[in-house]
Amino acid sequence: QFVDDPLLPSELGQRTSQVALLLLNIDDFRLVNDTLGHAAGDALLLEVANRLNKLTRETDTVSRLGGDEFIVVLPDQDDLEGARRVAQAIQNAMQTGIEIDGQLHTAQISIGLAGSTPQEQRPEILLRQANTALHAAKQQGRGRIVQFSRAEEERVQAHHDLLVGLRRAL
Repeated sequence: QFVDDPLLPSELGQRTSQVALLLLNIDDFRLVNDTLGHAAGDALLLEVANRLNKLTRETDTVSRLGGDEFIVVLPDQDDLEGARRVAQAIQNAMQTGIEIDGQLHTAQISIGLAGSTPQEQRPEILLRQANTALHAAKQQGRGRIVQFSRAEEERVQAHHDLLVGLRRAL
């Protein structure tokens, strides 16, 4: 049934629990494609997806975002500690060898973690925050889990502003 005057989101009330978002990237995935070929890369992506699905709840969402990036949405989180445990379980599961063309490989994963708040629940903001955390994980040496922080966001913004300023100066 269609309603002419739907409720506004503010009238629906706020969520009391958080939604956590994990943004995952397979470290050095390009090396697999370059050395073993794209079919091997595709096999690795499939196995990573299978393992992610086994590690998550029925209410969670696992999706390939593109390339070698995956996203895991974990609804109904009381705090981000549960999401951090899921992220750690994912990293542990990827350390178990993955057989591709008779060779054993591991998929080292970098993970950016972000969580909604009652004040901020927009998906695009959550994804941007997880992306900021993912880049911090890669800069810290890869194979890491980094939770989004305002300090990291400010550091990234300052770096961006510096690059823009340098380009203008040139």
